[in-house]
Amino acid sequence: MLFSGLAGGVLTYYSLQAVGQPQGAQRALRLSIMFVVLLIGLSLVLPLRSAGTGFSIGLGYAWGYFLNESFLKKYLPDEASYPRKGWVKPLLIWLAVIVGLFGFVGAMSVI
Repeated sequence: MLFSGLAGGVLTYYSLQAVGQPQGAQRALRLSIMFVVLLIGLSLVLPLRSAGTGFSIGLGYAWGYFLNESFLKKYLPDEASYPRKGWVKPLLIWLAVIVGLFGFVGAMSVI
């Protein structure tokens, strides 16, 4: 769940860029990066058991709700009038990132 906040921020960034809202797009991306840094900081400070699955899922949903309410509804009040884009390409990109991260971690554990 750590990088779902960043993935949501990137998707929000591209959505807002596509409709001509560059300031909102940059702000959404910056806040998403800060959110991931905050989660990494929390994972270092909180005991392992308290930073469990339920907690991370709750934070992920809360961040998604925040992005939707603060950016998409603000900058795209009539969202239905904008054309929809496919979700397959972003999914494949993030799967490649995840596989790359696991490969990197695996390679580092061998060394």
